[in-house]
Amino acid sequence: MAATTILGENMSFENEFKRCCNYYDKLDMFIAWIGDPKNIFPFEYIHSVSNINAVVGIAFYQSHPDGIRLLMEITSDVRIAKDNHLFHPKVYIFSNKREKEIFIGSSNFTYQGFYQNFEVNVLISGKANDNEIAKLEKVLDRWKSSEFSVTPDDKWLLKYTELYNKHRKKLKESGLQDESSKEKEATHSAAWLAIADWDTYIKRVVKGLKNPSLKYDDNLFKKIALFEKYASELKLPWKIEYFNDIEKRRLISGIRPYGWLGHVAASGDFRRMLANGTIQEHKAIVNSINAIYRLSYPLDFEKLRIELNNLVALGPTMKVWGRLLALIKPDYFCTISAPRVRKAIGKTLGKPEYFFQDVDGYIMLLRLIHSSPWFKSKEPLKKNEHEIWKRRAAFLDVIFY
Repeated sequence: MAATTILGENMSFENEFKRCCNYYDKLDMFIAWIGDPKNIFPFEYIHSVSNINAVVGIAFYQSHPDGIRLLMEITSDVRIAKDNHLFHPKVYIFSNKREKEIFIGSSNFTYQGFYQNFEVNVLISGKANDNEIAKLEKVLDRWKSSEFSVTPDDKWLLKYTELYNKHRKKLKESGLQDESSKEKEATHSAAWLAIADWDTYIKRVVKGLKNPSLKYDDNLFKKIALFEKYASELKLPWKIEYFNDIEKRRLISGIRPYGWLGHVAASGDFRRMLANGTIQEHKAIVNSINAIYRLSYPLDFEKLRIELNNLVALGPTMKVWGRLLALIKPDYFCTISAPRVRKAIGKTLGKPEYFFQDVDGYIMLLRLIHSSPWFKSKEPLKKNEHEIWKRRAAFLDVIFY
């Protein structure tokens, strides 16, 4: 007999959905709307499923064309519900040869449906040959027929995209919003960065490490070797004497071959400060760097703010100091030195790139990072992943660069 579980919280639904994606090899989806893959979630999860079939609704032009396009690329069969009836189900059937689990509820396959809206879903678990489940599947299978749905092709998708964009334009001109508008807003939120788990984070790091001229392991080795050199040559606590050593100044400022995490020597004032700064300037840098290094997790952000303000008072912004923080505590701090990194992070968080050059903006970014599941994950057992985990905040540079 099938077992039933009520999932009254979005996070419990998301966790169960992710578990099923990792466990089962087949997924049948019957959904009123599909969202924008740019939001990463929940799309990230279904890539683990080898056999996917879907029937998708397009009522009121709420389904995103790119979401439909993705299903056309990765599914065994995708069909679009005919618009002569309002297609409104939200059903996800996971199965293998032995078991089946079905989600029935109110969550569309959108970021809003999984994370933002107030939703309720029911999880039904049973054997693959369960009679009650078979009756439900027989009803759902009708929606796959030509009577109720059609198979989209490139020509159909092009036409739908035109209609979708016209609808979006009309809504914008009228000042109105709908579910799809909220989905678009989510693409400019902290979506993946805030809610990603370790598996998602590491996939993005691996993708970022894929250099055409280097193997993944070779590229990772070069990054780890740089961190080890920083640790050995710039031993903590820092000393004022470091600024008298040209090689150490190159390490601090990111001059080749130490440019990863940002080349901040391009700032003439910072280069002057390192090489020819006053004793007071060098003391201020060293004192703040060492004070920040002594901070433990969870960070006291007010103490951090004091030290960051002391550094910024010297002239350079956080686009300079962020690199230094990533050198001394790569597990806690990320760099925002490269313009393309600031731009990419800004796009993810819906902020202009200059926002993070400010102390408040940088601390906001850190708070987000430190509260995320991937940051708070347990130490992984795999050697390469463990090396990344020890420097996980700094490795965001690989993802966003």
